[in-house]
Amino acid sequence: LLDSNEQPLVIETADLVTVTQDQTLQSTVLYEGSVPNGFYRIIYQGALPGLSGLPRDPSTPRLFEAEPTVAAPARAGDIIVLEGTDVLCAVDLPIASVEPVAGTTRVRFAIADSQEIPTDCANLARFTVRAGGDQPFVLFDEAGTFLSR
Repeated sequence: LLDSNEQPLVIETADLVTVTQDQTLQSTVLYEGSVPNGFYRIIYQGALPGLSGLPRDPSTPRLFEAEPTVAAPARAGDIIVLEGTDVLCAVDLPIASVEPVAGTTRVRFAIADSQEIPTDCANLARFTVRAGGDQPFVLFDEAGTFLSR
């Protein structure tokens, strides 16, 4: 692109955008642009698809499990939010690790041993996993289909 003086146009974007990614990827390239006739939603700490309103047993308050097909996007650093019919726990529970459960097809979201579950939240019978950690954003298209995080 050239400006009105026929000089190369430089668009300064330093410090406007911070890109984070999985450390196993080789490099990050940020391109500016748009899509005609497209609509996308980027949601900070959005709920991960298939991981909303999952049942839990309050008699085992530190047990959070799901099927691996829906648990695939979850990772350490994501957030567990306990919920009831009309209430959300005010304290987020960070996921310390995502582990397979021996002898089953399920996956467990482990929280740190030092993480306290507030007594007023311990009896909430459902939980949702939200994006957190170093990748707290989720991307959906205009139909509400999950695209990426």
